[in-house]
Amino acid sequence: MMNTWYIDPVNGNDTNAGTQAAPWKNIQSVVTALNGLPPKLTTVPYWHRGTAGVWLWGTNSAGPVNPGDTVYLMNGAHGDLILGVYGQTIVNPAPVTFSAAPGCTPVISSIRVSGSNNWVFRGLKVQGLVDSGRWLVNIASDASDVVLDDLDVSSIDDASAWKQADWVAKARIGGVYTAGSRVSITGCTIRNCKGGAGLYGADVTFSDNTLDGLGGDFIGYSGKRIAITGNRLTNSMTLGNGDHLDFMQGRSGGGEDITIEGNICIRATRDLGVFAGICQGISAFNPEYQWKNVAVRRNRIFTSAGNGITYLNVVGLAIEGNDVIDDMTFADGYAPNVLLFVYVDKACSNVSVQRNLATAFRLPPASATVVLADNMLIDPSGKTLPNVTLA
Repeated sequence: MMNTWYIDPVNGNDTNAGTQAAPWKNIQSVVTALNGLPPKLTTVPYWHRGTAGVWLWGTNSAGPVNPGDTVYLMNGAHGDLILGVYGQTIVNPAPVTFSAAPGCTPVISSIRVSGSNNWVFRGLKVQGLVDSGRWLVNIASDASDVVLDDLDVSSIDDASAWKQADWVAKARIGGVYTAGSRVSITGCTIRNCKGGAGLYGADVTFSDNTLDGLGGDFIGYSGKRIAITGNRLTNSMTLGNGDHLDFMQGRSGGGEDITIEGNICIRATRDLGVFAGICQGISAFNPEYQWKNVAVRRNRIFTSAGNGITYLNVVGLAIEGNDVIDDMTFADGYAPNVLLFVYVDKACSNVSVQRNLATAFRLPPASATVVLADNMLIDPSGKTLPNVTLA
């Protein structure tokens, strides 16, 4: 039987029954021994004195919260939520859900998940300023089966008054980072941070999210079986700190079975003022890392930088049905004749580049392992030419 529990950081008490009428106070009390009380979740190991007077690790089998239950968070500041016990493992046979109570907007300072599995976070606001390089949501490599749904993740609600120095000093390093496995991140908003999302695990889904007003890479990725689909990425903020900005960049270690499909990437939807600058498109351009089976399909990229879609050292690459359009700001300092391009290195094999519209192409010659077809070249005046490739 699945039960529901309530936490009210303003009016609750951890000795209450945990009902809506008598809520608990501290979210951390669910997953940690706190103030002399054992963890409320039955699967959490904690160090305690046993019945024979010997100190030992064990779980609170009589605890009220069980896997499959939902913990509702009421309005107020709930602080940090740390899920994991050093040197121990939390094994949940069914998901434990932390959700905003109906009609409430609870605020979590950060979420950290390690050494555990089966967690769901839904409808929460996660917000905090710079904190020693910590991401607002961090899922470690020994965590699995984690769902982030409809989260609002930010350093601050409104950063419009920030100067570049404020961004460098105050903005959180990033929104959501995962090195875990079987992680789903959907319907979330990540804004007013330096970076957006770091997707470095296995079996990661990142879909239907909104990333806006970021001062670093919107998405970094590497690993296995990663799907980045249906996201909207807007307003790249150049902070004057020398960072190289990308909408999506493949990172160290390479990866395989990567799907990047149906995303919209727009460098600026508003006047960015002094923050206007370069933001490159979708890429994995470090030749020392091997990539396999990468599909980049039906994305729309509007920016002003050399690399619109760029891949090096890929076996099995499909770049199909994308629009890669220069927004004609030349904010990156390139001369007007060095235009936004789709680039595939000649070291790639089993390549398909078809039905793309771009300001320029730099591709290897067609061959038995390189298929080029129905690509369109558009110049700044809007004129298009069919089937144009530049080897």
